[in-house]
Amino acid sequence: MANNEIKGGMIAKAQGQKAAKKDTSPSNRMRQTLELPSVKKILEDTAKNGKDELALAIINLYGNPDSSLQYCDAGEVFREAMKSVTVKLPLDPNLGFCYVVPRRKAGVWHAHFQIGYKGYIQMGIRSGMYKHINVREVYEGEFLGENKLTGMVDISGTPTSKTVIGYLSYFDTVTGYESCAYWTKEKVMDFASRKSDSYKASFSPWKTDFDKMAMKTVLKNHLCTFGPLSVEMQGAIRQEGTDDLIETTGREVEGEPDAEVIQGEAVEAPEAAETSEPEVLPGSAPTLTDSGESLPWELTGENGEVLHG
Repeated sequence: MANNEIKGGMIAKAQGQKAAKKDTSPSNRMRQTLELPSVKKILEDTAKNGKDELALAIINLYGNPDSSLQYCDAGEVFREAMKSVTVKLPLDPNLGFCYVVPRRKAGVWHAHFQIGYKGYIQMGIRSGMYKHINVREVYEGEFLGENKLTGMVDISGTPTSKTVIGYLSYFDTVTGYESCAYWTKEKVMDFASRKSDSYKASFSPWKTDFDKMAMKTVLKNHLCTFGPLSVEMQGAIRQEGTDDLIETTGREVEGEPDAEVIQGEAVEAPEAAETSEPEVLPGSAPTLTDSGESLPWELTGENGEVLHG
């Protein structure tokens, strides 16, 4: 009788430990965050009819075992993901309009909202200010010259290989203004090496998705320099932050990874050295409160209004 009780107690304890371990998975932590009253109110006020789809997208992003986003604080990931609502772009990595990407600084993982080059094209079209807007690779043999007076580029040549030698951004507006910008591949590489901390990182998208990164860089710099920017586009640039070079498909983009991905499973690496900043661990609790009155950040709309109390 006593042995049965002991055995039963051990089984119950083991089941409890298994359940507790399951409850700390990234997907479940994000689900718990989304159940907080303050978070549910933000979803209701901002996403409205699309709140369920957005919540599922955020859960899938945070639960992706191939991304170090799971090492970021769940509340911070939610905050960055909600910026996609402000710029009215779908948060789906498969579409490539915008992303929430993990970045590490001083051993601490942080989530950052980033817009892809497709997102800038979408917003440009939506503004009604552009007749055409495009960015593309230029292959060897296509480039025939540049008009130094107007800045227009001739790429009517026949490609002689599949080697990319540069990137061309072009737009013309409804008022008749026309502009293009051509950067050689070497110019993009030089610019990125000087301006982007992610350029030399082990898992940098500059190594895995160089062409997408280059097109984003050329297009955004072109629009910010010569293009008319709607209020929405200006807000998107502010939402994206100061690093205008980062664009990924969910991989970590700054510093060495804190996790090694092996056959789709994230395996924790040794702890980072102590820093002056508190380390955010995978099991840490969300920074959001459930009162809805004292969130440590503000989510704002297109006109700067605060979207939560």
